[in-house]
Amino acid sequence: MIWSGFRPSDDAAAFGYSIPGNMYAVGSLERILTINDAVWQNDDFKARVTKLRDDVLAGINKFGIVNVGGTKIY
Repeated sequence: MIWSGFRPSDDAAAFGYSIPGNMYAVGSLERILTINDAVWQNDDFKARVTKLRDDVLAGINKFGIVNVGGTKIY
């Protein structure tokens, strides 16, 4: 996952691994992959971005989901 010391409001973050921020990063990385496929067509870049996206998503799935009353939530 991606660590950040500050929230979007520039306040210090008590917890550095913001689940919403990391989810936004995954979406941004997916859009970058779409641009790469349409414009740049760089296989090395695609592999590196794909690995980063997959690693962040794995972290979200491992650490960002909790069970509350039988329902899984972020």
